[in-house]
Amino acid sequence: MVGVYNKMKRSNLVHKLLFVASSLLCLAIGVASPEEQIPKDLRLELRTVTGSRRFRLGEAIPLELVFSSSASKKYLEPCLFLDWNCFGFPICRFTNHWTLSITPKEGWEDLHHGCHTVGGPRLPVEGDDLSAKPLVIRFDLTKRFQFKTPGVYTVRFSTDVGLDDDSNPIVDFSNPPSKRSQPNSVNVSSELQLEIVLVSARQYGPS
Repeated sequence: MVGVYNKMKRSNLVHKLLFVASSLLCLAIGVASPEEQIPKDLRLELRTVTGSRRFRLGEAIPLELVFSSSASKKYLEPCLFLDWNCFGFPICRFTNHWTLSITPKEGWEDLHHGCHTVGGPRLPVEGDDLSAKPLVIRFDLTKRFQFKTPGVYTVRFSTDVGLDDDSNPIVDFSNPPSKRSQPNSVNVSSELQLEIVLVSARQYGPS
Protein backbone atom coordinates (compact mmCIF):
# COMPACT_ATOMS: atom_id res chain seq x y z
CA MET A 1 0.00 0.00 0.00
CA VAL A 2 2.87 2.38 0.75
CA GLY A 3 4.28 1.81 -2.73
CA VAL A 4 0.92 2.58 -4.34
CA TYR A 5 0.56 5.74 -2.23
CA ASN A 6 4.04 6.95 -3.24
CA LYS A 7 3.22 6.34 -6.92
CA MET A 8 0.03 8.39 -6.54
CA LYS A 9 1.97 11.25 -4.93
CA ARG A 10 4.53 11.22 -7.75
CA SER A 11 1.75 11.14 -10.33
CA ASN A 12 -0.01 14.11 -8.74
CA LEU A 13 3.27 16.03 -8.61
CA VAL A 14 3.95 15.36 -12.29
CA HIS A 15 0.47 16.57 -13.22
CA LYS A 16 0.94 19.74 -11.18
CA LEU A 17 4.29 20.45 -12.83
CA LEU A 18 2.81 19.89 -16.27
CA PHE A 19 -0.08 22.24 -15.44
CA VAL A 20 2.29 24.98 -14.26
CA ALA A 21 4.52 24.58 -17.32
CA SER A 22 1.58 24.71 -19.73
CA SER A 23 0.18 27.79 -17.95
CA LEU A 24 3.49 29.63 -18.25
CA LEU A 25 3.73 28.68 -21.93
CA CYS A 26 0.25 30.03 -22.63
CA LEU A 27 1.10 33.23 -20.78
CA ALA A 28 4.30 33.68 -22.76
CA ILE A 29 2.46 33.14 -26.06
CA GLY A 30 -0.37 35.45 -25.10
CA VAL A 31 1.83 38.44 -24.26
CA ALA A 32 3.20 40.09 -27.38
CA SER A 33 6.51 41.89 -27.37
CA PRO A 34 6.61 45.62 -28.17
CA GLU A 35 8.05 44.83 -31.61
CA GLU A 36 5.11 42.51 -32.39
CA GLN A 37 2.62 45.18 -31.37
CA ILE A 38 3.93 47.70 -33.92
CA PRO A 39 1.93 47.47 -37.18
CA LYS A 40 3.95 46.03 -40.04
CA ASP A 41 2.66 48.70 -42.41
CA LEU A 42 4.03 51.57 -40.29
CA ARG A 43 7.72 52.38 -39.87
CA LEU A 44 9.75 54.80 -37.75
CA GLU A 45 13.52 55.20 -37.82
CA LEU A 46 15.59 57.41 -35.52
CA ARG A 47 18.94 58.24 -37.07
CA THR A 48 21.67 60.88 -37.19
CA VAL A 49 21.70 63.41 -40.02
CA THR A 50 25.42 62.92 -40.65
CA GLY A 51 25.35 59.12 -40.61
CA SER A 52 27.93 59.05 -37.81
CA ARG A 53 27.04 57.91 -34.31
CA ARG A 54 30.22 59.22 -32.68
CA PHE A 55 30.32 62.82 -31.45
CA ARG A 56 32.63 64.95 -29.30
CA LEU A 57 31.56 66.44 -25.99
CA GLY A 58 29.80 69.74 -26.67
CA GLU A 59 29.29 68.99 -30.36
CA ALA A 60 25.82 69.48 -31.86
CA ILE A 61 24.01 66.19 -32.53
CA PRO A 62 21.47 66.60 -35.34
CA LEU A 63 18.94 63.77 -35.46
CA GLU A 64 15.98 63.00 -37.67
CA LEU A 65 12.84 60.93 -37.41
CA VAL A 66 11.80 59.12 -40.58
CA PHE A 67 8.15 58.05 -40.80
CA SER A 68 6.65 56.00 -43.63
CA SER A 69 3.76 53.63 -44.25
CA SER A 70 3.00 51.04 -46.90
CA ALA A 71 -0.74 51.51 -46.25
CA SER A 72 -2.57 54.20 -48.18
CA LYS A 73 -4.62 56.80 -46.27
CA LYS A 74 -4.42 54.91 -42.98
CA TYR A 75 -2.12 56.90 -40.68
CA LEU A 76 -1.96 60.65 -40.14
CA GLU A 77 1.33 62.45 -40.53
CA PRO A 78 2.71 63.15 -37.03
CA CYS A 79 2.17 66.69 -35.79
CA LEU A 80 5.40 66.98 -33.80
CA PHE A 81 7.13 70.07 -32.43
CA LEU A 82 10.49 69.05 -31.04
CA ASP A 83 12.07 72.45 -30.46
CA TRP A 84 10.39 72.77 -27.03
CA ASN A 85 8.96 76.19 -27.86
CA CYS A 86 6.66 77.62 -25.20
CA PHE A 87 5.07 80.13 -27.59
CA GLY A 88 1.85 79.43 -29.49
CA PHE A 89 -0.77 76.70 -29.42
CA PRO A 90 -0.55 74.36 -32.43
CA ILE A 91 -3.93 72.90 -33.48
CA CYS A 92 -3.48 69.46 -35.00
CA ARG A 93 -5.99 66.91 -36.23
CA PHE A 94 -4.24 64.45 -33.91
CA THR A 95 -1.97 65.63 -31.11
CA ASN A 96 0.97 63.26 -30.90
CA HIS A 97 2.10 62.31 -27.40
CA TRP A 98 5.80 61.55 -27.49
CA THR A 99 8.73 60.76 -25.22
CA LEU A 100 12.48 61.02 -25.66
CA SER A 101 14.71 59.18 -23.21
CA ILE A 102 18.42 58.46 -22.75
CA THR A 103 20.08 55.57 -20.95
CA PRO A 104 22.08 55.21 -18.80
CA LYS A 105 20.57 57.87 -16.55
CA GLU A 106 23.94 59.36 -15.62
CA GLY A 107 26.39 61.42 -17.68
CA TRP A 108 23.96 63.93 -19.22
CA GLU A 109 21.63 66.76 -18.23
CA ASP A 110 18.12 67.70 -19.36
CA LEU A 111 18.24 71.42 -20.22
CA HIS A 112 14.47 71.82 -20.45
CA HIS A 113 12.83 72.59 -17.12
CA GLY A 114 9.31 73.24 -18.35
CA CYS A 115 7.57 76.39 -19.49
CA HIS A 116 7.31 79.07 -16.81
CA THR A 117 4.97 81.09 -19.01
CA VAL A 118 3.03 80.18 -22.15
CA GLY A 119 1.21 82.32 -24.63
CA GLY A 120 0.76 83.23 -28.24
CA PRO A 121 -1.77 82.60 -30.99
CA ARG A 122 -3.46 79.40 -32.03
CA LEU A 123 -1.52 77.89 -34.93
CA PRO A 124 -3.58 75.70 -37.30
CA VAL A 125 -1.44 72.89 -38.72
CA GLU A 126 -2.40 71.28 -42.02
CA GLY A 127 -1.55 67.60 -42.34
CA ASP A 128 -1.69 64.69 -44.74
CA ASP A 129 -1.47 60.91 -44.53
CA LEU A 130 1.74 58.94 -44.29
CA SER A 131 2.81 57.13 -47.43
CA ALA A 132 5.71 55.12 -48.76
CA LYS A 133 7.52 58.41 -49.33
CA PRO A 134 9.45 59.09 -46.09
CA LEU A 135 8.44 62.01 -43.91
CA VAL A 136 11.60 63.41 -42.29
CA ILE A 137 11.48 65.52 -39.13
CA ARG A 138 14.81 66.94 -37.97
CA PHE A 139 15.79 68.22 -34.54
CA ASP A 140 18.92 69.01 -32.55
CA LEU A 141 19.29 66.61 -29.62
CA THR A 142 21.79 68.86 -27.85
CA LYS A 143 19.33 71.75 -27.65
CA ARG A 144 17.54 69.65 -25.05
CA PHE A 145 20.18 67.31 -23.64
CA GLN A 146 23.78 68.10 -22.73
CA PHE A 147 26.26 65.25 -22.43
CA LYS A 148 28.83 65.73 -19.68
CA THR A 149 30.67 62.41 -19.63
CA PRO A 150 32.13 60.35 -22.50
CA GLY A 151 30.43 57.00 -23.01
CA VAL A 152 27.89 55.05 -25.03
CA TYR A 153 24.29 56.22 -24.70
CA THR A 154 21.02 54.83 -26.06
CA VAL A 155 18.52 57.42 -27.29
CA ARG A 156 14.93 56.22 -27.61
CA PHE A 157 12.01 58.06 -29.20
CA SER A 158 8.40 56.92 -28.87
CA THR A 159 5.18 58.50 -30.13
CA ASP A 160 1.54 57.79 -30.88
CA VAL A 161 0.44 57.99 -34.51
CA GLY A 162 -3.21 58.79 -35.20
CA LEU A 163 -5.38 56.78 -37.56
CA ASP A 164 -7.15 58.55 -40.38
CA ASP A 165 -10.69 57.62 -39.35
CA ASP A 166 -13.80 59.10 -37.75
CA SER A 167 -12.19 59.12 -34.31
CA ASN A 168 -9.84 61.84 -35.57
CA PRO A 169 -12.20 64.25 -37.38
CA ILE A 170 -10.95 66.98 -39.68
CA VAL A 171 -10.29 70.06 -37.59
CA ASP A 172 -12.43 73.13 -38.06
CA PHE A 173 -9.70 75.70 -37.54
CA SER A 174 -12.17 78.48 -36.84
CA ASN A 175 -13.78 76.46 -34.04
CA PRO A 176 -11.60 73.51 -33.03
CA PRO A 177 -13.12 70.89 -30.71
CA SER A 178 -12.05 71.20 -27.09
CA LYS A 179 -12.14 67.46 -26.45
CA ARG A 180 -12.19 64.27 -28.44
CA SER A 181 -13.13 60.94 -26.97
CA GLN A 182 -10.69 58.06 -27.45
CA PRO A 183 -8.98 58.93 -30.74
CA ASN A 184 -7.61 55.83 -32.44
CA SER A 185 -3.83 55.59 -32.57
CA VAL A 186 -0.90 53.19 -32.47
CA ASN A 187 2.46 53.55 -30.76
CA VAL A 188 5.79 53.35 -32.56
CA SER A 189 9.32 53.71 -31.27
CA SER A 190 12.91 53.62 -32.43
CA GLU A 191 16.29 53.91 -30.77
CA LEU A 192 19.95 54.35 -31.62
CA GLN A 193 23.27 54.27 -29.82
CA LEU A 194 25.56 57.28 -29.66
CA GLU A 195 29.19 57.31 -28.59
CA ILE A 196 30.32 60.52 -26.90
CA VAL A 197 34.08 61.02 -26.89
CA LEU A 198 36.49 63.60 -25.49
CA VAL A 199 37.10 66.76 -27.50
CA SER A 200 40.70 65.65 -28.18
CA ALA A 201 39.56 62.30 -29.60
CA ARG A 202 39.73 61.71 -33.32
CA GLN A 203 36.42 61.78 -35.21
CA TYR A 204 35.87 58.59 -37.17
CA GLY A 205 33.31 57.75 -39.82
CA PRO A 206 29.96 56.00 -39.28
CA SER A 207 30.13 53.22 -36.71
